[in-house]
Amino acid sequence: SGELELVVAADQKPYVSGQLYSRNLDVLALLEEDETARLFSDKPVDLDWINLLDLDLALRAKRINGIITELSNASLSLGIKDGVLNAPNLNGEVGIGRLATWVTLDARNKPYSIVIAMLGENISPDRVNLFGDSDIIRGGQIEIDVGLAGGGSSVAEFMSNAYGKIQLELLNSSLKNENLELFGADLFSSVLSMINLNQRKMDYLPIECGVIHFPVVNGDAIASQGIAIKTDRVTVLGGGVIDFNQEAMELIIRPKARKGLGFSAGTLANVAKIAGPFENPRMILNKSALVQT
Repeated sequence: SGELELVVAADQKPYVSGQLYSRNLDVLALLEEDETARLFSDKPVDLDWINLLDLDLALRAKRINGIITELSNASLSLGIKDGVLNAPNLNGEVGIGRLATWVTLDARNKPYSIVIAMLGENISPDRVNLFGDSDIIRGGQIEIDVGLAGGGSSVAEFMSNAYGKIQLELLNSSLKNENLELFGADLFSSVLSMINLNQRKMDYLPIECGVIHFPVVNGDAIASQGIAIKTDRVTVLGGGVIDFNQEAMELIIRPKARKGLGFSAGTLANVAKIAGPFENPRMILNKSALVQT
């Protein structure tokens, strides 16, 4: 519901302005299904229509069902002027937290020039849908700080030449163990099984805190120390390369038993390597090198 105004004048682009309200906006229903195996669709998106009109639109929605999360009490300002689209403030509630997104897209030339920024504070994990499962993370909160700029006519092309940063923080949460097997092995259970505790496999792994911080340069997220995860028993540090163009990764992680737990040297593998395509990476544990605790 709402109101729209269309102004058509000689020798000028049509100008559309107005305000709209929706109780339930399903973004997923508006997107075409991509049948390829790629995480980032390489299907070109035609946005040349942005050059055909000017726009000034305000949208409010009780609920927006997005790609990875659901926003409540959301608002969006959308403007188009001379072939440049600006969405400077898409924000809404995610549980007790908030998510804000800014997008600028220049459609005057191809490939399109795109800038995206996203900030999330105190996001409730049970409202985040990863790998089609909103139950991957339980409790705690997620902090998001993402900024990317690049060009492209598809999501894959944009990601393959993007610059910026990706930072995620996870606090006081539990991670579903079976989903860690998406990375070719039950990572933390494999690590913990080397500790002489005879501990049974847990359905959820307690995470005190975790940080992923990767600068992105020309489609590659590269950081030698971009990963840090702390559980009640193990600290994991690592880094490597995430190639968004090839949709592949090569990460090196170094698990270490936390002090004060009575572990001796040799209870953990010194290095584990996770490498391969996004859809099927593999993990190799190096049990020959030992960790001093």
